[in-house]
Amino acid sequence: MQIHAPTVSHKPAMQDEPWLVRCETARVHDDAPGNVTGASNLAWVFAEDERGHRIEIDGKLVDGFLEVTAMHSSSAQPIDASRMKTREACLDSISRIEGSQQLMLGWVMAARAREEINIPPVYPEERTSGDKVTRMVIFGDSLTDTGRLKQRLRIFPLKPYWIGRFSNGPVWPEYLAMATGMGVQNLAYGGASAADPDALPGERLLGRARQVGQFFVSGTIELQISDYLERTLRDGKIERADTTAFLIWAGANDYISKEPISGLITTFLSSPEGEAGYKAVVERAVTQLGQHVRTLYAAGARRFVMVNLPDLGRTPIVLQNTTYAPKHLENNDAARKLDLAHRLTELTRYHNQILATAVEQLRMDLPGSGIILVDAFEHFKRLYGADDRAPLQPADYGYDPTALAGTLSYEGQRLTLQQRCYSGIYIPVTLDPNSICPNPDQALFWDSVHPTTLTHCWQAWNVGNGLAEAGWIRPLPDQRAYLAWCQTIVNRVTLGSAEDLPPVHAAPH
Repeated sequence: MQIHAPTVSHKPAMQDEPWLVRCETARVHDDAPGNVTGASNLAWVFAEDERGHRIEIDGKLVDGFLEVTAMHSSSAQPIDASRMKTREACLDSISRIEGSQQLMLGWVMAARAREEINIPPVYPEERTSGDKVTRMVIFGDSLTDTGRLKQRLRIFPLKPYWIGRFSNGPVWPEYLAMATGMGVQNLAYGGASAADPDALPGERLLGRARQVGQFFVSGTIELQISDYLERTLRDGKIERADTTAFLIWAGANDYISKEPISGLITTFLSSPEGEAGYKAVVERAVTQLGQHVRTLYAAGARRFVMVNLPDLGRTPIVLQNTTYAPKHLENNDAARKLDLAHRLTELTRYHNQILATAVEQLRMDLPGSGIILVDAFEHFKRLYGADDRAPLQPADYGYDPTALAGTLSYEGQRLTLQQRCYSGIYIPVTLDPNSICPNPDQALFWDSVHPTTLTHCWQAWNVGNGLAEAGWIRPLPDQRAYLAWCQTIVNRVTLGSAEDLPPVHAAPH
């Protein structure tokens, strides 16, 4: 199922329409089980001043971002044009609209009233920060989706997933925007694949989501990029290439989408060299990822961020698997799952190896480009404590490594994995209190394949550190200070508070 992104109109008749501040919000449900807030009634509301006048933005639309020059109410009262003041205006507005009801605040965007298509703002303070990169365009799948699939389909994921995110709170692009003050345009859709999924079963998306849960495929990164180039840009050319980074993170759906299909996953993993084996699929997916970079480069992009895959063999998908059945191990469940973990790790390493080679080739082929390769594999390895020699262990990142530990053991082999916190589905008829773990704010994985919001906060740190090491942005704080910042947000999400936090970005030297 191909899901096209909406786009603003460039017609002269729309040029006089004022840009307004638009706030994403949802109501908190106190009756949610455990410590997890439910959220429903997702709404986008326009921010108003204390007199009830809408807040207008003066600026220029460039590359799908609104470059803000000034802000004022519709009564011409000036307002400080900054990210924090805009968020404060949203918080004040939704509080006045809903009274004492607890609400959550997600994205704060710009929109025109007759279109209501959300555009990320870039504020004067960010354009003059001294950072080489002040905005980022992101393409990806459900590990990155900030509610776009839910906004388009209006079906799933439902609560206890947080405002359409595939997690229990904000996901990493939101943390990155909050932490750095960077303008972020996130075009990721849940279920997107790196390569065209023609070889996968073709059921309609909703039916497939019901049938196979977290393993559906909804579209491609190619579609996201073509929509950006053809429907967002003017004349298909990028104007702010010097200050914009383009990030692509995809590939997992090309592999784990085969998991629930009886028989296919076994051949796919156990015979990697064959026509139906994973090596051919990996090479095809990575080739497509490289082509996506070349397509953006041809449109003028010069700064790129590629992200490799975390170890699929260490995800809860291994503990929940029932379809992988190599003949010599199919009679022992622990042995079968240990072999599955080993095979998935092999696949992940192969993907990351081929991707690293492709990035090196791109660096040679694309003159004037800068390409960062962010290592999600080693990053997640640190979070779940796979390296006993590492100076920091899971507790140092805010996790309880024992609460959801699941151990597989067979003939001297032993592997401890983290189980999922939420054991339900995307479209629950009723919410079972027993389907959510007692302490989701200390869990690594929310469901079988998606991280918790705390883990997303650390992924933003991982990406931000990659940008800082390349000299594209200022450094982020050290691990201890960043953990305190993450936990404050995670706790406030859990408690349903709409309070806000300042960026954690370090001050200029």
